[in-house]
Amino acid sequence: MSSRSRRIAGRQLPSASGEFRDAANRPVSGWIEIFSCLFSSRAHNNLFALLAYWLFPQGFLHSDAKFPFRKCVFSCHVAAALGRVFSNKGEASVTQRGWIVSGLVAASGIAIAIYLLFFSGTQQTAYQPTRGQAVEAVYATGTVEPVQVARVGAKISGRIEQLLVREGETVVGGGVIAVLDHREASAAVRELEARLVYAKSEVARFRRLFRSGNTSAAARDQAEANFQAAEAALEAARVRLEEHFIRAAISGQVMRSEQQLDVGDLVAAGKVLYMIGDPQHLWIEAEVDEEDIPRVQIGQRALVRADAFADEALDAEVAKITPFGDPIARTYRVHLMLPSGSPLLPGMTTEVNIVIREEDSALLIHTGDAIGEVVWTIDAQDRVRARQVRIGAVGAEQTEILSGLDETDWVIAQPAGDLVEGKEMQVVREEN
Repeated sequence: MSSRSRRIAGRQLPSASGEFRDAANRPVSGWIEIFSCLFSSRAHNNLFALLAYWLFPQGFLHSDAKFPFRKCVFSCHVAAALGRVFSNKGEASVTQRGWIVSGLVAASGIAIAIYLLFFSGTQQTAYQPTRGQAVEAVYATGTVEPVQVARVGAKISGRIEQLLVREGETVVGGGVIAVLDHREASAAVRELEARLVYAKSEVARFRRLFRSGNTSAAARDQAEANFQAAEAALEAARVRLEEHFIRAAISGQVMRSEQQLDVGDLVAAGKVLYMIGDPQHLWIEAEVDEEDIPRVQIGQRALVRADAFADEALDAEVAKITPFGDPIARTYRVHLMLPSGSPLLPGMTTEVNIVIREEDSALLIHTGDAIGEVVWTIDAQDRVRARQVRIGAVGAEQTEILSGLDETDWVIAQPAGDLVEGKEMQVVREEN
């Protein structure tokens, strides 16, 4: 159809490039046209106008939805104008044929509206990168422990006879903290002490007899051998008796009773009963993946988070790196010293980020807006451009861009997977 107006079947059909475009750009005129076509002719000729309002109410109710509104108004104009064409025969429009023709017109209008609304272009949001702090770190998990800690247990199995300390109490290294039932061991020591006394007297007697010539040298030597055996047996019995006394390996605080012992409880050999340490000097024992351990060095700062202090980022420092890793877990043990006065308590689990690199004025985009090493941008003509970038630190919310972008670029937020280089699209630019 040409750009000038034409008359068809006695009614004027508006120009698609003129009146339709103007009405689509002027929502008020679109309303006037819709209502005029609804009430100025028979309703079945304007069926699409009603359907369009029902299908796309947001286009009419929200003035800021400019593009959908224009499409719907434009479609309504098309349907209304076509309705006028087919209603030019007066009373004949009320016939069944008129209803069929009007239905076809309405269906065509709906198809046009759906195409214009959903297939004529995708709207994207774009924003400009910002400057801020970026931290590149090695992540690990760990447990807070005293720098000096001793796990104390029983060397032999036995029943608890005495508990001399409780959790939280201070002990001195070498002091007895628990006693096992030692009646049998004590009896054995007393028996061997008596045997030793007898063996000692026999040695003295045989020496006198040998000097007087009343016994042989062999008998004298045998008496001395018996004395030495009794002496050794007594020493061994005393060691076994000592094993019934559980002693503190270091001076410090009883931080935990592993088995909540009571008098009369049976304990097994080798089981840890107490943990003793100094709660004032703590560090974190963390396991670092073998892929990251080459970047970790003694003296590096670390940021620590714990569930008990969720809103705080606590400081720590790498103090020790175990030189031999775990070949099964494929990790290396790293100890991070906590400063004096740290609120962390022994036994707390933590998440550790060992700081490898810090940048105070890094270029940042939203995390997830980079697909691999490609960032999709919009140029001045609203065309899609793919930019190759080099990515630095990646956080939960922001990602550092080392190269390939600057602050003047417009980055597409949450880019779709079907973006095409050079394609023009509708874009909403959001100012930072």
